[in-house]
Amino acid sequence: MNTKRIVWSALASVGMVVLGGVAIACQPQTSAQNPSTGMSGPGTPQATTPVGPVWHNCLTREVWSPEKQAWCGKVQTLSNAAYPISNLGEQFRTVTLRNGSFEDRNASLSVTLVNRPGYIHFADLNGDRSEDGLVTLGATFGASGQFTYLSVAPSVNGQLRPVSTVFLGDRIQIQSIQVRNGQIFVDLITQGPNDPLCCPTLRVVQTYAVRNNQLRLVSQRPFGNPSVQARSGYAVVPLSQVPAVHRRPSADPKATAIAAFGIPENQPIEGNFQQTVSVDESNPTQRVVTITQTNLPDDSVQSVRYRLEFSSVQSASGESLWRMTWVGRQQICRLGRGAQDWSAEVCL
Repeated sequence: MNTKRIVWSALASVGMVVLGGVAIACQPQTSAQNPSTGMSGPGTPQATTPVGPVWHNCLTREVWSPEKQAWCGKVQTLSNAAYPISNLGEQFRTVTLRNGSFEDRNASLSVTLVNRPGYIHFADLNGDRSEDGLVTLGATFGASGQFTYLSVAPSVNGQLRPVSTVFLGDRIQIQSIQVRNGQIFVDLITQGPNDPLCCPTLRVVQTYAVRNNQLRLVSQRPFGNPSVQARSGYAVVPLSQVPAVHRRPSADPKATAIAAFGIPENQPIEGNFQQTVSVDESNPTQRVVTITQTNLPDDSVQSVRYRLEFSSVQSASGESLWRMTWVGRQQICRLGRGAQDWSAEVCL
């Protein structure tokens, strides 16, 4: 097997070429996927672009800003660093990348740093107020296995050094990698209990934290479109009935929900009417806003409640936004006009 060709294929699939001895990123491309694995190249996660932070094309020098220069410098450091990896065999406990890749021809092993939007993060991950690095690695022994890793590189005296790597899975499909408040959220599709390795179907969100400079899995839960039970009791409000201005992605789902179905929080309210608004942020890729209005000035409806679901999206400039994806409505009727508990039934 020509492992050199494998490494070049892996570099190309993640948008990297070697120029002057340094692997630098090209414009991201959509490469052909293996239909049986969902992968876009040896050792490279599926070619989904995760929602993530700023990413720079280090080959394009037309706009070579100080920010871009600093970012590309950090990526170059991580492209030539030693990574601890636990499950590639005793002889590969530490893999040292050169220009973003590693290869061992005898073992047919290639390892690649994934340099695409959403796969590289720089943020304070260990609470020391320094900007640490977080990267994704892909590895293969040239067979069907496509191993994906997440590695953290804390900043020590201004230098990034990988110290901890976790195995995310074989032939998984990464949907997004996000960093918020020092925690790392990995949205991925992995194998369920009855799935073959080739065909994962279980979507989960894994939460990681850096503790004592080690990556630790904090929790894993099913990806969350809300359950049927959470939506039960609500009558669906078609999104087509929501004004287009409120269906546009926004940075503040709570404000969007209030503008669409509520009363502005600073607006005076007369009588006994009350409004409460809550936001469920337990899922890093979703927001659920609940608006409850009681003592309505209506002969039939006493109270009304709206459930609005928003999904995380990314703008063209890389900004994380929220798009309204589902709305439900329920009410409590006045005495003698219908249901006296929350229900989707129409009040008489």
